[in-house]
Amino acid sequence: GLNKTDFWGSALYAVVAVPFIIYIFTTPHFVARIGYLIIIGGMLFASWKSIRRRRSIPQPIADAPVMEWLKYDLAKVRQHAEDSRTLLWWYLLPFLIGMTVSTWGMPVELMAKIGTSVLTVLIAAGTYWLNQRVRRNQWLPLQEELEALLNSGQPVLPPEPPKKNIMTKTIFIGIVLISLGAIVFVRGSGPKTPAIEYSDPVSQMLEN
Repeated sequence: GLNKTDFWGSALYAVVAVPFIIYIFTTPHFVARIGYLIIIGGMLFASWKSIRRRRSIPQPIADAPVMEWLKYDLAKVRQHAEDSRTLLWWYLLPFLIGMTVSTWGMPVELMAKIGTSVLTVLIAAGTYWLNQRVRRNQWLPLQEELEALLNSGQPVLPPEPPKKNIMTKTIFIGIVLISLGAIVFVRGSGPKTPAIEYSDPVSQMLEN
């Protein structure tokens, strides 16, 4: 079952997703609904990834040797550093794509669409910059400190190279394909100029 940390983390994602779920059932615009679905899917994936990260490294028993606890702490710090490094694709990219699709799928002024898109990019860029700063100033120095402590007693094995995650690639490709389909749909569903009908015989003769 979920522990307290997993429960509150999932609850936070659920609260944030509630407005987008409401928008799916209230907005009449199909493309905007696709954008909201992408955002909700991104939140679900981020929640799953956070729970999986916390459970992937077993915690030592309370009376385990100090070296075991140091290895545990080092593995957790490495995990945090890697998540911060890859934050763009697993957390920010679904948000960027979903907001872009939903914004440009709404019948609003062009400047409103551009302004919302620029604001979304700025929020994502600020979030990414802050996470990279935390990674450089907190996680990486702490990782080096723990590695030095462990190396003083015994060598530490280098971290395993990241394994290819088929599910992650499938989700990413699916998001990109849905976004491209939504863009094509928007371009194809634009208003078409109706044929001009002439009521007088002279105009009809000239047209023919």
